[in-house]
Amino acid sequence: MIQRTRRELIREGLAAMALASVPGCASLPSAPRRLLWRNWAGDHECLPVARVAPRDEDELVAFLRGTRGEVRPVGSGHSFTPIAATEGTLVSLDRMHGVSAVDAKDRMAEIWAGTRLHALGAALGRHDQLLTVQPDIDDQALAGALATSTHGTGPRFGSMSAYVDALTLVTPSGERVVCDRDRDSEVFHAARCSVGALGITSQVRMRNTAPMNVIERTWTAPVEDVLAQAETLAAEHMHMEFMPMPRSGLSLVMTTDPTDMPEVDLHEDPTSVEQLRAAWHAVGGDPEIYRAVVWEALGEGASDFRTGPAFLVRAHARYTRFREMEYTVPAAAGVACVREILDAIDRAELPLVFPIEVRYVREDDIWLSMFEGRAGCTISIHQFADAGPHAAFDLIEPILKRYEGRPHWGKMHTQTAAELRERYPRWDDFQRVRQALDPQGRMLNPWLERTLVTESAG
Repeated sequence: MIQRTRRELIREGLAAMALASVPGCASLPSAPRRLLWRNWAGDHECLPVARVAPRDEDELVAFLRGTRGEVRPVGSGHSFTPIAATEGTLVSLDRMHGVSAVDAKDRMAEIWAGTRLHALGAALGRHDQLLTVQPDIDDQALAGALATSTHGTGPRFGSMSAYVDALTLVTPSGERVVCDRDRDSEVFHAARCSVGALGITSQVRMRNTAPMNVIERTWTAPVEDVLAQAETLAAEHMHMEFMPMPRSGLSLVMTTDPTDMPEVDLHEDPTSVEQLRAAWHAVGGDPEIYRAVVWEALGEGASDFRTGPAFLVRAHARYTRFREMEYTVPAAAGVACVREILDAIDRAELPLVFPIEVRYVREDDIWLSMFEGRAGCTISIHQFADAGPHAAFDLIEPILKRYEGRPHWGKMHTQTAAELRERYPRWDDFQRVRQALDPQGRMLNPWLERTLVTESAG
């Protein structure tokens, strides 16, 4: 049985509406010359003096012991900040991938840090395991996802970093540090979300769960109704997120729960978000007409679903290039913050039609996690990569900051280390560990200097 996906739903409805409204980096063992590196969104690039890809942990140790100068680890380049950019040496862990050991009794697995998330579904499934949490983009390397506290959604679930049971860190001096809650516990609390500032994570032991099939349901509803029900829906479902569509008065809602239903076609249309932009342009950017035709095409009641293995259903392909800003506000303040953002977009008559993504995540005890000490509501603002994000982000970021928001480490923001220090109670503890492991600051690039380093921590 084949059902339309939510992206096909948008594409089909808005394509018809638009017609009616139109008048008349490859991985290298080593690079012999300087090669340009660019992130996925295409807005950050660098010319590292060297690029290396160690085959195993011993090669990584030898490299760090034998070199000097700035070093940055790099994964898939899916960060929207220059977190990986360097004029020094760029280290790819792409050759250090796969599951290296399994604890069947406690459902844990040792995983090489360069493993891409999309490869882990089948690899862990062979051992009757599944990542407990998975983001909806699965192109990232495991180490990069953990370094930025990447997350899924659901108030009963923490970020991916919350499910790290142990990890191996290779420091800038080439020392191996194996840490968990009992061994080098301070390094453990710092390294589970480290923005790559402590060294290079080589291997991770993850606490997993049993494989399952899930059903993902998606529907549209008036945004005010969704805001009123958001916390209830989040509590009732395993995973829940909602995506208000600015300037339309509508929101998508998506829930995911275990199921025994057979697999339904998982194909997704890669152009659906572009259809929203096409519709906006088709009506000449007139907000009243846009709202009316979106309601006509995607009004209350439109829905779809898909079922299958959780690791496939949770993942959603991204073909449209975009830039993203995400902040985590206290969970209880999430609805009010989203409402204020939508009102601000309308008042400013901002031509922003890319859906906003709202998710809930459980609190944790990871020092630089966005969820440290408090449950969070994450609010992600997107703009098409070729549209220029600053008008939208400059309008919305002050609202997120007023709600005590903490920016995602891999997404665009303007906060400095001095500002961020006020948001993280264990900030100085992290700095103390960082300076002990990297006294020469080899892991710091200019962006991390501005974002992470504070004079008070010296």
